[in-house]
Amino acid sequence: MSRLLIVLLMAGTAMGAATYYLDPIAGSNGNNGLSEETAWPDANSTTGAGDNPGWFNNGSNGDVYKLMTGFHGGFLAKTLDGRTFEALAGHSPTVSNIRMANETNCTIRGLVISPSLDTPSKVTVGNKKRGIIDLVSGDSSNLLVDDCTIYTVPDHNVWAIDGWNLSTDWSNLAWNGVRENTVSHNAEITDSSIYNVVYCVTLRTGTEVRTISGNRFEYFHADGLTIGGPTGNLTITNNSFLNCANVDSDGTHSDGIQFGDDSHVFDVTVSNNYFDSYTVDSTLDPNIHEAMQCIFHATGDFNDSLIANNVILTISVHAISCQNSDNLDIINNTLYKSPGRLDGFSPKIRAAGPRGALNGYVANNIAVVENYTDGVDGSIVTNNFASTSYDPNVQFIDWLNHDVNCVSGSDFVDAGTDVNAPATDLLGVSRPQGVADDVGAYEFISGVINYAIGLYE
Repeated sequence: MSRLLIVLLMAGTAMGAATYYLDPIAGSNGNNGLSEETAWPDANSTTGAGDNPGWFNNGSNGDVYKLMTGFHGGFLAKTLDGRTFEALAGHSPTVSNIRMANETNCTIRGLVISPSLDTPSKVTVGNKKRGIIDLVSGDSSNLLVDDCTIYTVPDHNVWAIDGWNLSTDWSNLAWNGVRENTVSHNAEITDSSIYNVVYCVTLRTGTEVRTISGNRFEYFHADGLTIGGPTGNLTITNNSFLNCANVDSDGTHSDGIQFGDDSHVFDVTVSNNYFDSYTVDSTLDPNIHEAMQCIFHATGDFNDSLIANNVILTISVHAISCQNSDNLDIINNTLYKSPGRLDGFSPKIRAAGPRGALNGYVANNIAVVENYTDGVDGSIVTNNFASTSYDPNVQFIDWLNHDVNCVSGSDFVDAGTDVNAPATDLLGVSRPQGVADDVGAYEFISGVINYAIGLYE
């Protein structure tokens, strides 16, 4: 068989792929959709790509749909592979919601997506807890959501609050952000903002190499990121998890990142993330603020993984809590109480579960370390500083305003070990800047006064 024929056979599923344009303002179903001038109408009305208006179940694998400025309603992507739905360069399209069924390797890029944008609004009791991007049926694996803004309503303060631990509107109206169904897996979410939701992202399982990176997850009343089932080869990095709410009886959640019950977690990196359960500029009513459990693994095992360079400000004891770990490195993290809420508990690094921790490496952390003992069960525990023993107003630039960069002369500067330490800190500053690595997520730079507090401050 010729090499050309082999290449054609391998690429055959995308041979008929084309680029189509959708224009809510000037498009028409009488057009061919192949240029801006001959665009189809909005995604909800077009009949050019499916059996019904708003259905994208015809065409070819690899088709690209360029959405132009205007409101596109909601649509269904179904049964094909490798398609892209994205904003045309220089345009600002909006969408109410996206459903997917047996739609694999799909990319959604550059869209503003909210059910509140529809007329009438889809934010109703009957629609609560649906997914704004919802993998509703079949295998819709390998989804990529990139550079999107996703929310239930633009401002959660329009929702009535009925008192502590109860908010009828939050409970009855909020949607989920991105939601995988039980047979889909390996989704990636990058450079997106998801807020005013139940869960920001719900993933079921996945063992292929992928990332959750560069996102802002904020104002959620369950979890920022929840992952159920076996999970491996996953990198969670450069994300912010901010302002967790407690608004109903779902007391098993309120996590920044939760790995699901009885799950096998392996080859996972959680690094360079910023967790703040109650930010300086939070608009969350104090009556429904919740203590965020930041990196939480409930049951199962957590092996061959790395948790590094994270800043955690919370009043939950479960700041970093992993069950039955083996070869888990926890390095250069900064954990302190959230200045916005001084009740509650000091955040901790905790080994948990019947087996506890085996072969752990816990070093260079500013945190209370619990159930790890140096030299026991193969673990090395070194150069950690208990946050409860040091005044944050003395050690940091401005802890009350959530800045936990060290000041000159801090006990944490040059106090770490370089063994297994990350080469750079949370902001990309190389280590060491002094005679030795610093303890915590930030490396002190002599002579520099103004630091970034977190990734998206």
